Amino acid sequence: MILLLLSVLPSLVWDESPATAPELKKAGIERIAVTGDAGRWSGSGIEAVRVDASKMIRLDAPSVDYQAGVAGATAAPWINSNLWRMIRDRDRTFLYEAAGPLAVAEAYAGGARTYFRVKREKLEDFAAPYRMLEELDGPALGDRTNFELVDDRSPEIDEIMNLLVRRNLLFEKANGASGRMQVRASDEDPYVFAAKVRSRIGDANRLVRLYGSETTLVRLFGDERHARLHLLQYGRNPAQGLRVRVLGRYPRVYLSEFGRKFVPAQDVVVDESSTEFSIAELKSFAIADLEASEAGVLHSSRSETEAALTADPESSFWRAAPRVLAPLDLFAQPTGIGAAEIRSRWTRDSLYLLYICPFERLHLKPDPVTDRDTPLLWDWDVAEAFIGIQGSAMDRYREFEMSPQGEWVDLDIDLEHPKADYGMSWNSGFTVKARLDREHKVWYGEMRIPMASLPAAAPKAGDVFRLGLYRIAGPPPERKFGSWQPTHRRNYHTPESFGTLLLEGE
Repeated sequence: MILLLLSVLPSLVWDESPATAPELKKAGIERIAVTGDAGRWSGSGIEAVRVDASKMIRLDAPSVDYQAGVAGATAAPWINSNLWRMIRDRDRTFLYEAAGPLAVAEAYAGGARTYFRVKREKLEDFAAPYRMLEELDGPALGDRTNFELVDDRSPEIDEIMNLLVRRNLLFEKANGASGRMQVRASDEDPYVFAAKVRSRIGDANRLVRLYGSETTLVRLFGDERHARLHLLQYGRNPAQGLRVRVLGRYPRVYLSEFGRKFVPAQDVVVDESSTEFSIAELKSFAIADLEASEAGVLHSSRSETEAALTADPESSFWRAAPRVLAPLDLFAQPTGIGAAEIRSRWTRDSLYLLYICPFERLHLKPDPVTDRDTPLLWDWDVAEAFIGIQGSAMDRYREFEMSPQGEWVDLDIDLEHPKADYGMSWNSGFTVKARLDREHKVWYGEMRIPMASLPAAAPKAGDVFRLGLYRIAGPPPERKFGSWQPTHRRNYHTPESFGTLLLEGE
């Protein structure tokens, strides 16, 4: 099996002068390719690398041809996709002469090195989808396919590859004897050939199946623990009511769709061998991360009385409290600074959280203020808790942060309707206590959150809350982003990834 790795963000070929650096930065572009002297960009804040565009393979813009009234072997629309070219030649470099959400997403899903040359007035056509993909881009994932295709570089194999991609029959190029299913081209009609390949795989064994669209193509990466599915919609109109089936058991599905702030997967069903979910409307492209692990649970033990904040894990209040560890980063990789530990207790009126955070280097805000909110506290070392609002939609929750210096901020989060001040004008009344042990390189932080702020005016044993637990540590550019439940994107605000807080009885 060839291990093909996905982690190649498309790049921008920029023919404008360094005077446009502010426009690039505003668009979220910090690295570009140029065909002239890259040294001209020195000191501009933009990293420039020289490339030879004449050696790149030109690609047409992706599109669809409905071929109305044209007789043929199939009534399905003809999809003009470049995926097969990139799957075939991962070691080549490709160039698009125009950008757009679908083209940029196609380039990323193809996994080859790709560039886009866009005019200044069209910069956002590249930058908007690029910003989304950059947030999702993480460690390389292996290409998941059903079979290997022997590439004889013939004109016939070109058409076969194209058709297999259009049929979502996932393949990779054969590279010697691997023991996997191998397919060789034949001189029969390509549509008949594709039908035979599908039959040989067997629909029950196909890694991905789609229902409800003839113009959506997919690519799949990852493994049985975590899979990432790319869905590319080539049709002129959105795909409505798309149903997706992925082989493997993945009870948690995190969906990101271009142009939408928050779009949870619908009707997720996991059976003995596969996972299904629905997307109400797919306009251009979406990426779904599928997690095989169940959501984590932090148990919170009951206390009959309130306690003074000590941030002391050896105190009688905290010594035997239930706990979880957060040893991983946002993409389920070790943080390299040790696992944060979080404990919890609750009373009729309060929820308590204790953080134990090892560190290597601190990144602290000068002149800390502890008697009021600290705006943008997340730019410094912090511990965070995101707690779902009972009875509200998934995209509504409360955010609580504290620093090793005892600074704090509390936010009322509404992903669908973001507030201008990040929700900071809301006041929960929560209090914090921090303790910093520089000798042993660990800091302790304790939060007391009023139950009424969640709101939970009459909490009882057995109550559950959606919960995200995070920490940010160290100075840029080596900042570490720890997470109890990985989000698989460079953003904590992924409520689909939250675990559960369970209030225990006596």
